Amino acid sequence: MVKACCDLTAGALKEQIELQSKGNVRRAGGGMTTTWSTYATVRAKITPKRPSDFMRAMKLEQQTTHEIVVRYSSTLSLAVGHRIKFGSRYFHINGFLNVEEANKWFLLQCTEKPEAGATS
Repeated sequence: MVKACCDLTAGALKEQIELQSKGNVRRAGGGMTTTWSTYATVRAKITPKRPSDFMRAMKLEQQTTHEIVVRYSSTLSLAVGHRIKFGSRYFHINGFLNVEEANKWFLLQCTEKPEAGATS
């Protein structure tokens, strides 16, 4: 995917996604509740991993199910543990890289996870 990533044009980023970070809010009863806040809305290309890639990823604790490409921006505060909201779907970021250090594209390695009662 990395090689094909570099050949992308902005027109290939067909999906709109929300980048979200996790926070905690104190409840009235004293406990904490996890919340997610959107810090950026960007265009992206979402690609499911091929079965052979998925089988190799099964050896890892965090299974990468999708690769997501977004345009590079020095203002994006990407971090492992953040998530992506795409419609009603959620992808947790396992890792990311600035492809070829060219400051053109970020390649995000993500795991799709259902989010019961997700707060956005």
